[in-house]
Amino acid sequence: KIAFVIWLLSPYTKGASLIYRKFLHPLLSSKEREIDDYIVQAKERGYETMVNFGRQGLNLAATAAVTAAVKDFWLTSAPLLQSI
Repeated sequence: KIAFVIWLLSPYTKGASLIYRKFLHPLLSSKEREIDDYIVQAKERGYETMVNFGRQGLNLAATAAVTAAVKDFWLTSAPLLQSI
């Protein structure tokens, strides 16, 4: 194992470069279209997810604001309503 790692890392043998050129690059080249399609799908899903999170955040903020306004209305107007 150690000899293999040394062969891979050695600038003299260029083992890692050889493995890349002979095996990895042809495999990646043949799958390039699939990889690109996957990246586009991941980008679209990420955008949709962020839009949904933003929408949920705005809904939460709006609900909290309305709840606070209604609560404040009843707290301030309850004494007035009782005096009528």
